[in-house]
Amino acid sequence: MNRRTIIALVVVHFSALAIAAPPKVVKTMPENGDMNVKPGPTKIRILFDQDMSSGGFSICGGGEHFPEIIGEPQWTGKRSIVFASNLKPNHEYTFSVNAASFKNFKSVRGEAAEIYVVRFMTTFENGYVVHFAAKDDSELTTRKELLDAFNAQCPKSVRTF
Repeated sequence: MNRRTIIALVVVHFSALAIAAPPKVVKTMPENGDMNVKPGPTKIRILFDQDMSSGGFSICGGGEHFPEIIGEPQWTGKRSIVFASNLKPNHEYTFSVNAASFKNFKSVRGEAAEIYVVRFMTTFENGYVVHFAAKDDSELTTRKELLDAFNAQCPKSVRTF
């Protein structure tokens, strides 16, 4: 090999590494952090920044704050997956796309998607949003602050396929 061939191979190698960034979640519906999600039957959607393998998924979480998954999640395109759920009114929800031990959301190249935590809260059935009293009842705090505090202490379990 001559010097030009070696330089060309190095450039091609580094170009491939730059393209091989792990997939990322670019949008969820309901949107991550939304505090005004309508309760009832809904479809939860996850959109990625690159084409994904439809061979598996890891929707991770557990307990009362994990959304009920009705049926099997369905790929609706190369970058989008959707699952049905029935959301309770005035309820906090959290789950993650992949987790440290469960990485079945993968690109078509087989690279696991970055872990992405999704959090949202539903309104009351009538659409009202509520603020809760703080521990000493001297001040009000938002549901987002309560949700953040909960999620800092939330035990994890997993639903993966």
